[in-house]
Amino acid sequence: MNEDPTDNYIKFGFTIKGQSGDLGASVIGDYLTHRELSILEQERVHYFSERDNIKSEIAKNAKNKAKSEELNK
Repeated sequence: MNEDPTDNYIKFGFTIKGQSGDLGASVIGDYLTHRELSILEQERVHYFSERDNIKSEIAKNAKNKAKSEELNK
């Protein structure tokens, strides 16, 4: 399967006619394939997992720092 990043959009063009003339309008919407959505979900899960790990490490380090500062008093 040959994938081209410029092929994942849909463009709708239409003309709105009124008393003061015609107005041309376009609506463009992009989309992802199922495979691309799966990759995006994996990246999302990985990101939040890493973020939670980092937050835990920061909390752990802050707790250890507070303990060591109390011991040094």
